[in-house]
Amino acid sequence: MQVPAAGSIEDFINVENGLGKFEGETGLANWYWQCVLDGDGEDFGPVWDGVAYTLFTVDADEADAFPDEVKCGDTVVIWEDSQGFVTMVAFATRDQALKFIPCH
Repeated sequence: MQVPAAGSIEDFINVENGLGKFEGETGLANWYWQCVLDGDGEDFGPVWDGVAYTLFTVDADEADAFPDEVKCGDTVVIWEDSQGFVTMVAFATRDQALKFIPCH
């Protein structure tokens, strides 16, 4: 995957999200959202209420940087809701991720 404009994945490891756009998420959500903004990932949507979902396959560097959250080969789904909040969910398989997306 291309390195986002904001820097390397190491720049996102210790991010602590408080209130706001990434509330309740870890730095991994910030990393993938920056990738979305850079045009990376596989887009689905908008599929519901104007929400577009983006899928990523976790690579070795991401799995190494966030071992408590993802494994290499997992599929991540990330989206911004109509209120502007970003949410990220990881699945063990692509099929599980696709079933998660409404109307897919």
